[in-house]
Amino acid sequence: MKCIIIDDEPHARETLEDYLSKIEDVEVAGVFKDPVAAMEYVQHNTTDLIFTDITMPEMSGISFLRSLESPPLVVFITAHPDYAVEGFELDALDYIMKPYPFPRLLKAVNKAREVLDQQPARGSANQYMKIKDRNKTLLLKYSDIHYFEGMKDYVRIINNDKTIIAMYTMKELEKILPSSTFIRVQKSFIINIDMIKSVDKIKVFLKQDNREIPIGLQYKDAFFKRLEII
Repeated sequence: MKCIIIDDEPHARETLEDYLSKIEDVEVAGVFKDPVAAMEYVQHNTTDLIFTDITMPEMSGISFLRSLESPPLVVFITAHPDYAVEGFELDALDYIMKPYPFPRLLKAVNKAREVLDQQPARGSANQYMKIKDRNKTLLLKYSDIHYFEGMKDYVRIINNDKTIIAMYTMKELEKILPSSTFIRVQKSFIINIDMIKSVDKIKVFLKQDNREIPIGLQYKDAFFKRLEII
């Protein structure tokens, strides 16, 4: 897992880097004193996880996250609890308060591992989504999934033979699912492109039961461009 550290306090950077060096399979690929210095690195290098402070002189961690078009997983580490709600609204993976013990950081890293484990490996033929169900793990083949419907705190996964409920946000799904197969067409819907039967200006019609999925205005241009529809 490649991660970077962003913090304007030298002691905070050193402590975090020391903690991360103790965790197996975690590589600190870069340490930066401000988000501006980190931005170019993130844009040109593969980064799995960012640990960042929030209140920094040139740019806040919140503004930095907002500036990234496709941000990796982000954990905020800060002495200020006031930004917690805003951080989670931006789908930050975790929010850690300074000072923090090593086990608290390890918990955040393990949470990141769970999310990254869902993502298909580059060049891998393993095209399955893993869903935890109590004491077992379900393996759903991507090609069998018709669409995902967001239901506030969870999603409905419409599969070939049944509907499955899972605890995901739509933003989390966008990071996990292969973009070659799935596309978000509305605030509450991500669909399997191979399941599309036809489209009109405002709806997608799926092959199964001619199901209609609305096309959201903010997703319309990207969706039509993806299908090469002018």
